Amino acid sequence: MWELWDVGLGSVEALRAIRGPVVAGKLANAVHGHAALPENVLVAGAGELLVDKDLAVARLLGDIAGAKRSIEIAEYILQPTREGRQILEALRARVKPTDGRAPIEVSVLIDRQGSGQRGVLPQKIFYDRLERDGIRLVRHESPVLPMFPPIEHRKLFVIDDDIAHVGGMGFGSGTSWHDVMVRLTGREIVAQAHADFVGRWVDNGGQVSTLQRQMLEQADLAGQTPVDVGYRLVANDGPVRDATRAIYALADTAQERLWMQTPYFGSPRIVDASHAAIARGADTKLWVNGDASAFPLFQQLSRSYYGDLGAGAAQGVRVLEQPQMSHEKIVLTEDWATIGSTNLTYRALDTDHELNVLSNDPALMGQVDAMMRHDESRAHLVTGEDMQRLRVRLMNAPVIRPIVRRTLESMA
Repeated sequence: MWELWDVGLGSVEALRAIRGPVVAGKLANAVHGHAALPENVLVAGAGELLVDKDLAVARLLGDIAGAKRSIEIAEYILQPTREGRQILEALRARVKPTDGRAPIEVSVLIDRQGSGQRGVLPQKIFYDRLERDGIRLVRHESPVLPMFPPIEHRKLFVIDDDIAHVGGMGFGSGTSWHDVMVRLTGREIVAQAHADFVGRWVDNGGQVSTLQRQMLEQADLAGQTPVDVGYRLVANDGPVRDATRAIYALADTAQERLWMQTPYFGSPRIVDASHAAIARGADTKLWVNGDASAFPLFQQLSRSYYGDLGAGAAQGVRVLEQPQMSHEKIVLTEDWATIGSTNLTYRALDTDHELNVLSNDPALMGQVDAMMRHDESRAHLVTGEDMQRLRVRLMNAPVIRPIVRRTLESMA
């Protein structure tokens, strides 16, 4: 689907192959839409891995409470249920404060499919109240049915010009899901997050505020200084599939390890890259959902690839089924990590609107490594015996496998 990168292993030059649709170097291009990002290099910043919702929501609520000028949110699922209500009420308190502080600007982009249509009464009542209180709200008008993409699948929170949260968490149901966000700090990387938000805001009909324009102009004046070790945001929007290209690049260049976590798997391209990584001697593992999946159908999509992956074979990919519903989307090599909203499925890689953070920061990579090792200690390694079980054999049968994939790949 995408050309292979002709780049050096572990080199910052790899990122220069990711090109967007606008002139590089101008964050302010975001006012024209297309989630425009600047020069395709790493910039300074710091990342903290927030594992699971208790920690992630606590840190997010603290950042919302401390915001001074603006909050911007792009979320596939942000519903008034438990954590979602906590976040939405916290936003409401910032646009209509009762503690003597001045109101700040809050802009929220939600997806119609994920966060509920206007006609769904609880969501309608809540979002109508937020708009009356002064929150700027825009909906990505995705199709009602999940098999008709694209959706706005980002999970992005931008607090002022110095904090951003990027990752895989939606905020509706799924309280006990295993998932991650990355809390980014540093004005240069957060400027990319702000530009990404403004670009998608404009693409979905939102009006750029005076404050948003000023923040972009200030970021342009400050610049985006390349560094050898740092961070970059990569997005999938329409024909621009930078998040996908980054994932493929990591898979194609991994020498020592290729560790991948995704709730659902469905990518022939990554199957081929995984076998090539094994041939190079890379420790190649794939974590997916097991029987605890909240979406059993999508689990069958993953299982339809077990045979192709060589699960249970000595020279195959080591496939690990997680013991709880797991929703993180991570690729980790010896040099790089990418974390975000992009599932390792045909639909996410090819169609939906996604956002990942890409980094070679050893501090963040160490946190990711520790979490993945912990997950491995609890997961079930798919064995040759498992491959002989009826439920797996059926999904890999030559007659059934293509039907399963054709049916499910447009939804996962």
